[in-house]
Amino acid sequence: MARSASWAALALVALLPVSACTTTVEPVPTAVIVPTESTGTLVVAWTIRAGTDPGDCSLSGAAAIRIHVVTIDVVDAGTYEQACGAFATSITLPPGTYEASALLVDAGGGDRTTSVPIQAFTILGADVLTIPIDFPANSFF
Repeated sequence: MARSASWAALALVALLPVSACTTTVEPVPTAVIVPTESTGTLVVAWTIRAGTDPGDCSLSGAAAIRIHVVTIDVVDAGTYEQACGAFATSITLPPGTYEASALLVDAGGGDRTTSVPIQAFTILGADVLTIPIDFPANSFF
């Protein structure tokens, strides 16, 4: 009996290191996708004397429209140009509240009209906001 007790004790001692080592399998971490702030689009659609005749661009010497955008806090958000005869342009902006102004310019960048203000507008993100403006006859130099 003493001999079987010593074998049992030896067997327990031999198992101690095995029982101290455990292996756990952790689940593989999954990627978490954090959405980034999406941009929205401002579409400025313009007319000249309430029309969209490309001949009016040529007649007035206007080659392009220049649109200057600022945040509501008057931080410059960029100046954008488009050919006069396109009569619409898209500007991608991050969410926020903005103001803008537009004028028609000649091929050398000289002003052909007075500035037309674009009142405050808000881009929410992933939206398209269309703002129509007109360059009336009395806005031309």
